[in-house]
Amino acid sequence: MPEKTKRKIHPQTLQAGLICLLLVLAGAFAYRQILANDFVNFDDTVYVIENPHVRAGLTKESAIWALTTFRGNFWMPATWLSFMADHQLYGLNPSGFHLTGLILHLANAALVFVLLNNMTQKLWRSAFVAALFLLHPLHVESVAWVAERKDVLSTFFGLSAISMYAAYARHADGSGRYAGALVFFALSLTAKPMLVTLPFILLLLDFWPLKRFPAQHGPDDATAASAGVRKPRTWQAGFGSLLREKIPFFGLSAAGSLVTLYAGWRWDSPDIFPALSFPLRIFNALYAYAGYIQKMFAPAYLAVFYPRPRMLSGWTAAGIGVAVCVVTAAAVRGAQRYPYGIAGWLWYLGTLVPVLGLIPTGPYGMADRFTYVPLIGLYIVIAWAVPDLLDRWRFKKYFMALSAGVLLSGLMFQTVAQVAVWQNSITLFRHAVRVTPDNLVALNNLGAAYAEKRRYDEAVFRYLEALRIEPDYFIARVNLGAALAGKGKDGQAILQYREALRLRPDFAGAHYNLADLLMRTGDIIGAICHYKKALTLKPDFLEAGEKLQKALRMQEKPGVCPA
Repeated sequence: MPEKTKRKIHPQTLQAGLICLLLVLAGAFAYRQILANDFVNFDDTVYVIENPHVRAGLTKESAIWALTTFRGNFWMPATWLSFMADHQLYGLNPSGFHLTGLILHLANAALVFVLLNNMTQKLWRSAFVAALFLLHPLHVESVAWVAERKDVLSTFFGLSAISMYAAYARHADGSGRYAGALVFFALSLTAKPMLVTLPFILLLLDFWPLKRFPAQHGPDDATAASAGVRKPRTWQAGFGSLLREKIPFFGLSAAGSLVTLYAGWRWDSPDIFPALSFPLRIFNALYAYAGYIQKMFAPAYLAVFYPRPRMLSGWTAAGIGVAVCVVTAAAVRGAQRYPYGIAGWLWYLGTLVPVLGLIPTGPYGMADRFTYVPLIGLYIVIAWAVPDLLDRWRFKKYFMALSAGVLLSGLMFQTVAQVAVWQNSITLFRHAVRVTPDNLVALNNLGAAYAEKRRYDEAVFRYLEALRIEPDYFIARVNLGAALAGKGKDGQAILQYREALRLRPDFAGAHYNLADLLMRTGDIIGAICHYKKALTLKPDFLEAGEKLQKALRMQEKPGVCPA
């Protein structure tokens, strides 16, 4: 019998596999401490620790809940199911939840590399983009925060959708790949609606690097051919055809956007801060565009929550707007010679739109996690522009290798430090208080972290500091009341609860806490009144209902609640 010929592995395939392995090892090293981190008291409690549906694991009832709930201001059944699977495997051990988040981040970095390398055949540039994505400290929040599972999971499905689309674009008969891209896009939206802009990303990729626009030619085609590099062949189409091709994707985006708006309306969460007027929301969006670029180049003073700027200068916002327009115009002007410039820049601008706060969805002016996908566009611009600008310099390769090594080592060092910040609630919010001035949310949550450890004096100090900055911060009033009650100062605690209810009379949690305290001090009628009010505001408040029945049984004679 003839001997079977051994199939040789192409050197580039071997290199790509080695790079993927190195990315995984580098990411595992940078995030190695994450497995020792705890949950934090910022959404992790609501999402996992005190969520009976997640703690039930993967059951029929919990799956139905995941598909129908709008908890957390989003419709995100894929994320809820992933939490349930983690609980099924690990119980409430935070290491398991962190391990899943880290695996998804490593997979996302590998996907970024493979996707770019397959589309461009630029091995080292693609590897550099993936390494920046993997090791930049701005992305620690998306990985180290359990509640942000939705970020890494949505991105995993989104990058998978883009990979399927790129494979489809290289094959005119790739209907199966096209369907796969749609399925992955739908899954991405069920994890988090961040990537509603994916159809626009696909159009950008059609321009570069897929070069599917009519009669489009890239400047590096001849160079690649002369070097013997096999560039992937893509079938071209007219611009109208490219748009029609995206109609199902735009349909999914529209559906995801509508569901997100409906979820924000349905989920009743207390408005901690007043909504900004539309002009101020535009100002804040422009500040965010500039702020994220600043933090990309100088990732210092990172915090889990950034207070909104007290003053949003119209002149500063206008200056940023002019700068954005100038950069965009320059990118358009150089699009023929440097197509990656316009593709990467518009990727950054476009994918940030859903989280700029133009439509109010929360108290966030900025957040590190919002950069997880958008900065890929700027990483692409850097990875392609620097080699092109240094093209004629004979020491180019040595300079770029040394610079990349120094830069990535520095980013890895900062990422290790940032992962340590997320060790627990106290380390997280103590750091946020230190690096951001007048951070009400950080002070409040640091107080709550101390109160959970029964360190009530330290908790009271933080709540009072928050109230010194903003006396009408009703959440801090409620938490101050709880801390004072923990110290046995019931009279002072009752005063704080009543002041919180004066500021926010429709806050069911404050009525419930006050009722508990009134029960403890013997004011049964007062407790009944506030339990009833809590149930009126929140009919599914089971604990309030149970304690109301207990209080009614203890009542000696009927009383009348004040109007």
